[in-house]
Amino acid sequence: MTGTYKNLDAWKKSIQLAKRIYQVSESFPDNHPSGLKSQIRRSAVSISNNIAEGSGLSKEGRKLYHFDIAFGSCNEVDNLSTLALEIGYINEEVQKEIEEIIISIRRPLSGLIKYTENKIQNFKT
Repeated sequence: MTGTYKNLDAWKKSIQLAKRIYQVSESFPDNHPSGLKSQIRRSAVSISNNIAEGSGLSKEGRKLYHFDIAFGSCNEVDNLSTLALEIGYINEEVQKEIEEIIISIRRPLSGLIKYTENKIQNFKT
């Protein structure tokens, strides 16, 4: 992996997702018992943060750890957007849009994970 994390498609899409999550969650109530508004925002930001942090590390195992966390955060945002749909905070169109952005992050992020796993495996052999 050469260059900066800002050149990674997964990072670019994760910024797009975080921006969209901030926009759609603006109308969420601040007093929801689970803190849905702050939780979905933190989860969305976690994706780009972990991609950026992992990309800047020299040890492949640490990179993989952060890329895995980013992937998990994708699932968390997906889950929370489904909850937001179910309780009426967003409509199906918005939830589908969020889901499509998440899919567009998972693909290149999966590639980063596999690439990093291969580097670890090749190092061991």
